[in-house]
Amino acid sequence: LVPAAAVPDPAVPAGRIEFVVPPQTVAALRNWAGRRGATLFVASLAALAGILRRRTARSTITVASLFSSRTRPEWEDLIGYFANLVPIALDVADGADRAATLEAARVATLDAFLHAEVPFEHLVRQVNPVRVPGRLPMVDVLLSFGEPADDVIALGATRGRRRRRPRRIALAPIDIVLRGEQSGLEGVVQFDPSLVGPDVAGSIADDLREELNTMGRDQQSGGRP
Repeated sequence: LVPAAAVPDPAVPAGRIEFVVPPQTVAALRNWAGRRGATLFVASLAALAGILRRRTARSTITVASLFSSRTRPEWEDLIGYFANLVPIALDVADGADRAATLEAARVATLDAFLHAEVPFEHLVRQVNPVRVPGRLPMVDVLLSFGEPADDVIALGATRGRRRRRPRRIALAPIDIVLRGEQSGLEGVVQFDPSLVGPDVAGSIADDLREELNTMGRDQQSGGRP
């Protein structure tokens, strides 16, 4: 999606595109993925991988994600940011249907999870890719799941709303964050306009929203994506 030697301009603010997938569609997607041993994240990854496969004509699609690395009991009470950037590489055959792509995403995500504690910096040193100042190596597309941007919290008898500030920068040329489940899926596509044009980012956001909606509608109508 992005030329390997393209240099970002830090003075250009990130672009931002938002979309929403309705709750009944999300429920259908979750049920469909669950019957195949997958999660909503994996279904979203499969949808994105199918889009990137059609856009790039590459059989191997790599999407990075942030994995929590607070996996040991002795780390539970430590203060700090425990997350690791993990590339997920999945093979998507030409003409693969949605069920096959979901299985590829499920297998690739499980494999990535097994190696989630390997520091991203160590992986970069081993692969030794061409480095470009100001750009995250090896990653053009980032997909993350998060909590709702505005959710309810309870402290005893007191209830309030916790507002989460959106990221002001794109961590990758295309940085996709999906939030929520019960009340629908809120999607935010942030992008670096000095590397990715608004038309490209906008079409990816539209394609992802439409693909997730189509997958959910097919399940609601009894289809088999």
